[in-house]
Amino acid sequence: MKFLEKINLFLLGVIVMVVVSIGFYSCGGNSLSKNTNAPSNKTDSFATSETKNIEQPSSQSNSSNDWIFGKWQVNTSELGLTTLIVNRDSTVITYGEYTEHFQGRYLIQDDVIYCFFPTENIKYPLDTKNHTIDFGQGYIGKKVAQ
Repeated sequence: MKFLEKINLFLLGVIVMVVVSIGFYSCGGNSLSKNTNAPSNKTDSFATSETKNIEQPSSQSNSSNDWIFGKWQVNTSELGLTTLIVNRDSTVITYGEYTEHFQGRYLIQDDVIYCFFPTENIKYPLDTKNHTIDFGQGYIGKKVAQ
């Protein structure tokens, strides 16, 4: 091969790679950061307007709900391992095998923990008698750490 043919072949290869890359990203090909086909782990979304009449308690830490603070997990074949961490300072963190990591705030009212995340709001029913959290679809969270 002549030198100019090698350069032309190299440039053609670079152009093809650039075109393929542009097509990949313009079609939403950057799916490594989020699995959009994974099932949702939320029990029940709610609009912020639904909570306008819910006032944040002055202190989330009272003796009636101390059991909720800590790390909760549920493992399902559809969702994998999903974790919810409820902190005493009214912050909550959730993450899972098929979901992104989110940090937000919460409030507890009427046996429900209302979680306010940057992209969505989720409410988890609480079983105050048995000290469990309902993750939805019949899955009950297990407390794994304080």
